[in-house]
Parts: sequence; C-alpha cells; structure tokens
Amino acid sequence: MLPLCGHPRSGGLVTSRAYALLRYGGRLSPHAAFVWGTRAPSRVKFFCWLLVHRRINTRDALLRKTIVDRTGASCPVCSAELETADHLMFGCPFAREFWRAVGCVVITADTSVERLFALDVRAAVGDACLDTFVLLCCWHLWKHRNGVVFQAMVPSLDRFFERPAPETYVVDGYATFLCSIVVVNELGPDPVPASDLGDHLGRLLEDGNRTDDGMMMTTDVSLAVDGETFRAHRLVLAARSPVFKAMLFGSMMEATTTSSAPIVLHEITPAILGAMLRFMYTDAWPEDNEHVGHSSSIEMLQDLLAAADRYALDRLKLMCVRKLWDNMSIHTVVSILVYADTYGCAELKKKCLDFCARKENFKQVASTDGYPLFVLKFPSIFFELIEHKV
Repeated sequence: MLPLCGHPRSGGLVTSRAYALLRYGGRLSPHAAFVWGTRAPSRVKFFCWLLVHRRINTRDALLRKTIVDRTGASCPVCSAELETADHLMFGCPFAREFWRAVGCVVITADTSVERLFALDVRAAVGDACLDTFVLLCCWHLWKHRNGVVFQAMVPSLDRFFERPAPETYVVDGYATFLCSIVVVNELGPDPVPASDLGDHLGRLLEDGNRTDDGMMMTTDVSLAVDGETFRAHRLVLAARSPVFKAMLFGSMMEATTTSSAPIVLHEITPAILGAMLRFMYTDAWPEDNEHVGHSSSIEMLQDLLAAADRYALDRLKLMCVRKLWDNMSIHTVVSILVYADTYGCAELKKKCLDFCARKENFKQVASTDGYPLFVLKFPSIFFELIEHKV
C-alpha cells in the first residue's frame, strides 16, 4: 500500500493518495459513495468494500492460495458449485430465496457484487436508505455463511426473520426501552410560547367577583350556594358544561331567570363550587384553591368528584379519580369504593376491590370504624366485595 499511498521521499502515509485510490483513472469509483456514504455500521461498510472488490475469503480465493483443494472449494450452503462472491450473494439457491423473501425479485445470472450499487430494492424498502439496506443484507448473508462453516448451523431463512417472543421483552411486568435524544440547537424564529388562555380566563373569573372597581359588571349570571354568591359568564359555563347550557339557554327554569337574580344551586358547598368554576375557566386542577388545591382531604375530593359528575365535567372527574387513587389507604378505601360505585368510576372501583381483596388488607379494612356502617348502608357493594375476595 505504501508505494501507492506513501510520500515519494519519506515513505510515510499520505491521506490524499489514499483517497485517490477511490478513483479509477481520475473518476470516482461507483462503489465509494455507495459503500461509505451509507448509515451502515463501520464493520459492515468495510466488509462490503472488500466484497465489491472480491477480497473476502470465499473458497475460490482460498483455492487460489492453495489453502483448500478443489474438493473443498464448493459452496458450504448449497454444495453445488465453486463458492465465489457472486455465487454466495446471488447465485446460491439459498441467496436467491433470501432476496425474494426481502422483496428483491430481480436477481439474474448477470447480477454480480461489482454491480451491487445498481441492485433495485425499492419494492422492499421504498426510496429511503436503499444502499444501507443492501449492505446489511449482504452482511447477514455472510454471517449466515460463516455460521454454516464454523458452527455447523443448518441453512435456514427463518433465522433471518424470526422475532423474539414477547416475553423476552418483558421482565417482571416491566419493559425497558433504550433510546437516544438528539437536541438540535438551531437559530431560528422565536419559539412559540405556551398557551396562556387559561390564565386570561382565570383572571376574567377573578375580576368578575371583585367589587372594588366595577369589574363585576362584565359578568351576566350569579350562582348562590349557602348564602355565598359567585358571579360568572353564561357563555363560558354553557360552553364547558352541557348541564349549565340546559340551565341557562334551555327549557329549564333557570334559563328564564334574569341575570340579576342568582341561580340557587343545591347539593354543593361554596368551596367545591369555587374549585369547580376555577377548573371550568382554566381547564386545570384548582391548585390555588385553599380547600382543594393542595389538600389530600378525601372528603373534599369526593365532593368535587360528585360535582364533576353532576355537571358533566368529565376531565375534572378523571382528575378526581386519579387523586383518590393516589390517596387510597386502609382508612379511606371503603368510602372511595362507595363513591366509585355511585358515580360509575369502574377502574377506581376495581382498584378498591383489588386493594380490599388482599389478605393483608382485608382484616385491617374490616376493623376500621366506618366498615360496619358500610355493610349496613351498602349491602350490594359489600357482597360484591366478598365475591371479589373469594
């Protein structure tokens, strides 16, 4: 290699001369971009570079070097004829069947490794990464051949296309995914900020309930609960809740009530109504509500769940279910089970039943203060619990 790539005086390697080897008579080799420009692993590129120049150790090469005799130079896969690079990749019946299996059916007697770059596999992979696909196919044919030669493997197409059983991906109920994240920091337009619509509507609700600067005049409906009044906007309430839409714009009695007369709501507390209105305006969990936002009170969460169900606020209802799920314990599971059954929360109910059915939990649950009352007031749920335990 040094006579071709070395410095004329010192004999050291000159990279410019090494790159010049990629060219034939001043023209770029057709194999250069095909092999080295792919996304295949480096060892695959190096193998295919040797392959297109017929420099891999097939048995015809070993025969020329007198490492094997004529009787030992036949193809190890099909044993039909002399093993050459062309035969191994395209002439062997096994190789032909392989290319047909991956969708490349145009394999003729003239197909050779020197024309590897012209192999048409668009029917198999489309127009993306064609060269990489061809190189990987050749690499796996070579690995399969070596398995037959050195490990006495039986030629098998199934080995190429077999998929591991699903249980090999899951260990103890968990699947691990390995991935890489590439963050491209490119200069460009200013990033689009997150939506602040909820913040604006939240301030609209707050301003509507202030009395110091006349902002309450922007509201057009009042809701009264236990002597407290909450001012709001009919269009917002109707857009967020079909129940309020029927109350304010439908045939229900409240629709005919003037905006100056408060609509009296029942079976809800002021704290729960305030939290529910905050959600309806912002579409977010009412974190700033002193009664609900950071509270783990099961009673407050249950009351908010009931209100969300009553006014058809499905997203708020699911939020309440999740927080009740997270706060489930020996002392709270019975009351949560009752609410889950009452308001049709099937997943939450199942989790409660599963929790109670555990042997180590059931005795403790049965010894809580509220359990006897639960058995008396909700016999159907109690019997369902017993059946689930059995």
